[in-house]
Amino acid sequence: MSTREAVAKAGNARGRAPASRIVRIGRTAAPLLVAMTILATVALAVPHDAWLPRDMRPATSAAWEAEPGSALDAIIAFQVTLGGWAWRSDVVSGAIAVAAACAAAAAALMTSTLRRAGLRAGSPALLALVATAAPFAGWSGSSPLGAAPVMLASVVLLTLLVRHPVTAVDERRGETGATGLLPLVRVAIVLALLTGMGEALSRARQVSTLAATSALLLGDLGPIGLVLLAAGAVTLARATSEARVWLGAGAAWLLTLPFPAEVRAAAVLPWVWWLVGVGVTNVIEWRGGGARWAGVGLMAWLALHVAARPWGHERQQAALVGTWAHAMAERLTETQPLVTDTSPRGRVLSTLVAQRGRGWSASATIAADQAHRATESGRQPVSLTASQLEILRWGGLGFAPWGTGAGASVEDILAALPPGTVTLAVISADAAGRLSPRQWQALGRLGLRLPDAATGRAHALAGITGARIQALEVAQAGSVRLDVQPGDVLGRTAARSPVDARLEADGTRVRLWLRGEVLLDQVEGLALVFFTTRGDMLAWRAGPDPAHLDGPALGTGPATRAVAVAALPCLTVPAGRDVDVTALTGRGALGVTWAAPGRLDLTLDRPREWTPSVVRLAETPSNASGPVLIEHGTRPGAFALQARRSGTAGVYLRGPVARAQARADQEVRLCAAWPMSLARAPGPQPVEVRVAPRVEPHFGMGWHDLEVQPGVGYFRWMSGPRAELLLALPHAEAFTFALDAQAPVAPSPGDEVRLAVGGRDVGTRPLLPTRGIYTWDVPADAVRDGVNTITLGITRMAGPAGGQDGGDARQLGLLVRGWTLGPSAVR
Repeated sequence: MSTREAVAKAGNARGRAPASRIVRIGRTAAPLLVAMTILATVALAVPHDAWLPRDMRPATSAAWEAEPGSALDAIIAFQVTLGGWAWRSDVVSGAIAVAAACAAAAAALMTSTLRRAGLRAGSPALLALVATAAPFAGWSGSSPLGAAPVMLASVVLLTLLVRHPVTAVDERRGETGATGLLPLVRVAIVLALLTGMGEALSRARQVSTLAATSALLLGDLGPIGLVLLAAGAVTLARATSEARVWLGAGAAWLLTLPFPAEVRAAAVLPWVWWLVGVGVTNVIEWRGGGARWAGVGLMAWLALHVAARPWGHERQQAALVGTWAHAMAERLTETQPLVTDTSPRGRVLSTLVAQRGRGWSASATIAADQAHRATESGRQPVSLTASQLEILRWGGLGFAPWGTGAGASVEDILAALPPGTVTLAVISADAAGRLSPRQWQALGRLGLRLPDAATGRAHALAGITGARIQALEVAQAGSVRLDVQPGDVLGRTAARSPVDARLEADGTRVRLWLRGEVLLDQVEGLALVFFTTRGDMLAWRAGPDPAHLDGPALGTGPATRAVAVAALPCLTVPAGRDVDVTALTGRGALGVTWAAPGRLDLTLDRPREWTPSVVRLAETPSNASGPVLIEHGTRPGAFALQARRSGTAGVYLRGPVARAQARADQEVRLCAAWPMSLARAPGPQPVEVRVAPRVEPHFGMGWHDLEVQPGVGYFRWMSGPRAELLLALPHAEAFTFALDAQAPVAPSPGDEVRLAVGGRDVGTRPLLPTRGIYTWDVPADAVRDGVNTITLGITRMAGPAGGQDGGDARQLGLLVRGWTLGPSAVR
């Protein structure tokens, strides 16, 4: 008997085994083949350097910074824990293996289950592969940041319902229309689904979970899947087993209402794909004939999914994030622990920190809510994200820049990148002299001419990884410049430049412009910038030491490296009570944390000798869409903060406060805060600060608003004979303060500029007739750790309009363009 005759004799009746051993072997082998295909794809094609974030397109740096909901976070933690248990030496790969195993098991079960939908031959295996290769399911099966275990559990439930034996009574009911209980159950399911949808929409305040889940489902199905889903839905009342499937789908939908979209989509997708399988069966029956054309269509559908995935882009991003995380993990210790976050980038880093050394220890990592207590105990928590830094500093922590030497080496970065990554390299002469032979060989991977190795010449190079032949390069003693235009051939590599860039290097520093905008300016040492062949910028790395190149994990932004050096006082303001918070106002700013929406009223009394100044709400990502500042026009110094949701915000006090009182309608936490994000220590290299919008926190009381002079830059006028600048220093040490300023009018003999630090007079300098630099040596005993108040005084005031009607009649003191902190010989 042939296989085809055996299948015909066996028929499609459910519950009866086929009469051919070949058919049984084929049906057993197909799920195993599907599972092995998925595991092999993840092992060979998916990057193992980092865990990929979810993005329907090539992932951006924002996708690597996004944090999941708490429910998904628990599922991720479960997969990571299993990965650490299964593969202690490489937890990142172990967690990927766990996700792949869940996806492979789900696909194998789905292959077997789809036969119950009526599919024959290899169609169940092909459709299971199509479902697994779809964007959302493909990500879940190759990254532990997804919900592959939820999908596996859902497939198991689907399999149990579909394989449940169907009695003769059930078959007769399916044939006659089932006039009893079954229609009532179906009506109840529809009503429950509608109720659940309404509840989901009513709960959603920003982005509907229903809308986000639907977007994930539609992204996986696509137009083809939607048509087949509709074809399968027409058989809703045709069989009892299909009614059980709809019952299970409704239960999966309703039970996941409180969960984020990723969890809901993972729970519902198996049921949707089963209906797609029913639709494929129906289309085959309606068309008639064999199923070969259906197999060809499924293979084409699978090929579309595979071709749509940005494999190269994923490998490039994972390589950059992985090398960044490994280098950072080497610097974090129990004394300087990492403040963890749950973003894809942060989770990889915290996992590597915990994995480092012997055993699975988390002593070098702490949660954000533990950072304040850890700092009080003498530890120095490290924050590596701008958003987290803002939340922590408004929560009562003072930060300083984290030291250099935390980046990956040139050779490690270039070795990890896959071939085809366009790279711009600019190397100062000093850095070229420090490159080791191994680092020269790594740069040779870009097409750098190796005869230039070990020569102290400046280099500018545009190449592509894996080329190993001559790239576009300029190298000479002194300074070099290389202009690259889109379409320029990168030397003899046969690749073309996707970007417009200019590279410059001299003896010690390098500069790089991208599309006419400054990307890196006056960077000491060398710099590397990475692009896809389409011109999308991936990341940059730079630094004076080729063995430790710093930069953000991904993206064009600056690298955030902050270590907590001070725990500032905090108070809890109970609901409905007046609380004196004067003790919190001596650092120049206040941080407010709400656990729930509410209103906080504050009243500030200023010293009599100072003109009242209006407070300002800090414009930061942590409160850009958060609280609203409401001023009380009839009560000087009184204002309110109205929070629309829980969160953290900061307020610049802009001057000294004699007394402060707070009252809230919901319990809030108030903390003293430094106005600026980071304390800057004067080191061997001077720290120059130019007046700009970003340095607004440095200005206290006694200033007019920021102004700009085209072609020259920003500046601010003193609004009276005295004004304050705020400087945060991590340690009390002597420094030189050099002020770039200009007199309002030509001075008279005896006019001078006075400087005081923390109320201590440091000295006067003659007022110059033109713009100039006023320099003071500030002794260490005049300085304190944290925020220091620098008071400027001037004996000459003027109004630029000269008293004319309609002119600017403001009183103007000194015009300030910036200042510089440098080392001092005074101790």
